[in-house]
Amino acid sequence: MSARTSSESAVMRRVVARHIHCALAAERNLDRDALDPQTINLVTGFARSARGLLAELEAAGVDLTVELAEVAS
Repeated sequence: MSARTSSESAVMRRVVARHIHCALAAERNLDRDALDPQTINLVTGFARSARGLLAELEAAGVDLTVELAEVAS
C-alpha cells in the first residue's frame, strides 16, 4: 500500500472534521421535547463517539482546528 498524498490526507481530514462537526451540531440542536428516546439516544451516542474520536486524534497529535473552523463557517 502506498503512502497517502498530501491531497488525499487533506480530503480525509476535512471529511473527518465534517462528521465530527455534524455529530456535535446535531446534539447541540437536539429538540428533546419533540423526539422519541431512541432518536435522542442515537444522536447523543453519535456525538459521544465523535468526541471520543476527536480526543483520540488529538492524543495522536492530529490537530483538526483549522478543518473544524472551516466546516463551521
